[in-house]
Amino acid sequence: MFFRQMLLAAPLALAAAAAGADPVTIEQIDLETLQNFDSEPVVVNDGDDSPLARIVQIDPTGAASNSVSLYVDGQSNGLSASTSLPEQASALGLESGGIEQFGQDNLLRLVIEGEQNAFSVVQHGVGNSVTAQVLGQQNSLAAVQSGSFNVIDVIQNGQGNSAFVLQR
Repeated sequence: MFFRQMLLAAPLALAAAAAGADPVTIEQIDLETLQNFDSEPVVVNDGDDSPLARIVQIDPTGAASNSVSLYVDGQSNGLSASTSLPEQASALGLESGGIEQFGQDNLLRLVIEGEQNAFSVVQHGVGNSVTAQVLGQQNSLAAVQSGSFNVIDVIQNGQGNSAFVLQR
């Protein structure tokens, strides 16, 4: 499968898989020079009406060591999903379709396939890892990692699943 091969590809590069795919805002900042990083996350958004809120990657050392691979396929996923994030995630101010990495060597591999799936991932620290597949309809996934070397592996398959993981 194309996306599985791409998720394993290195170095990371911004990919646009389909003409007319929804735009994505990507902000990568080196706090030492306040310049954008040269490396870019892999983002494939094949979905219809599936905009992402944002992807923010900040490495305070300037090493550009955070990594995102994101594949979205289906309709109305992310920011436009009618499905809500879990209540705990909303209380923390997370927004569906948002991805934030602050620190070093944080890794996110996320596959979203289906319709009306909400997701948000926040990683603050060093060496955190999230690998997730959300397959189906009206699922929600929120993952927050604070600290170092936390690992989250999630597979949601079906309809109406909800997962909130907070690691400190």
